[in-house]
Formats: sequence, structure tokens, C-alpha cells
Amino acid sequence: MSDYLWDKTGETDEEVERLEALLAPLAHKARTLALPAQVAHAPGRA
Repeated sequence: MSDYLWDKTGETDEEVERLEALLAPLAHKARTLALPAQVAHAPGRA
């Protein structure tokens, strides 16, 4: 068994490469969290 699935080293598998390409559009895209400049507080809450 190859370590490719864990750290992308070793021999690749054609089916795994096909699945990676198929699922790539669903991969996590890191981005900065955009917060509003002012936060409205609800009455009675700190």
C-alpha cells in the first residue's frame, strides 16, 4: 500500500487521481473572516 493518500508520496493510483480531480471543486478554500465594523448588541446582553 502506498502512502500517497496520506502525504502524496509514493506511487499514485489512477482511480485515486480521478477521484481527486472529480472532488477538487469541493475542496476547502481558506479565506479571511469578514466581520462588520460595528456589532449591534441585543438589549440585556453584554
